[in-house]
Amino acid sequence: MSLNQNRKLYLIYLLCLFGIFLGITVRWGLWQPLDLAISHTFQSLQPTWLVKFNQLLSSFEIGIVFIIFPLFVYFKKKKNNKEAYFILAAGLSWFVMRILKLTFGVPCPTAHDVQLLYGFHNIESEVSRLSNIIKFFDPDVCYPSGHVFDFIMVWGTIFTLRQSFTKNKKAHQIIGVIALSLIILIGQARISLGAHWFTDVIGGYLFGIAWLLILRWVFIQSTRE
Repeated sequence: MSLNQNRKLYLIYLLCLFGIFLGITVRWGLWQPLDLAISHTFQSLQPTWLVKFNQLLSSFEIGIVFIIFPLFVYFKKKKNNKEAYFILAAGLSWFVMRILKLTFGVPCPTAHDVQLLYGFHNIESEVSRLSNIIKFFDPDVCYPSGHVFDFIMVWGTIFTLRQSFTKNKKAHQIIGVIALSLIILIGQARISLGAHWFTDVIGGYLFGIAWLLILRWVFIQSTRE
């Protein structure tokens, strides 16, 4: 195994280790004062237009499935099977995130602590009704942030595969900037809307980047065969 591969494995190990450490200490309540202070600061500074923007950005997670499936079909039609299964694996990583949430069992912010400006928990839909029956869909556990994790999976994968969409270098840059911007912006959006604590968001970044690096490593290894 090369030195570069060893470094990547160490990075994945450290990301997961810090994610686990943070999840355990959050569960113990060690970070609550910091979480409260950051949430109150974020919510005190946001103008109305930013609230609307963050709500729109957060709602975009529901449409991720409409990105994953068309991209999977697109690569399959081009006979780029490795790219197709990479994007599919990124979409199915939702289940990894749910397992992490249920493992740590960290409660979400409540109206007593913050302003709940994102109405996901109040949406009357089949998913929310099922969540009362199926524990796997329980929306009341928040570490790590599912939105952050999912955005890293989808937009991080698109960033990785951007050269597979087009040979235009300018387009590569545009796709890269959009993907990275969405990944960064979703973190502040979840805190500002009162949907997640700061530590939930950091956990989402830690586990999300680690899992993306694993998928990316598998993809790169498969392309070398």
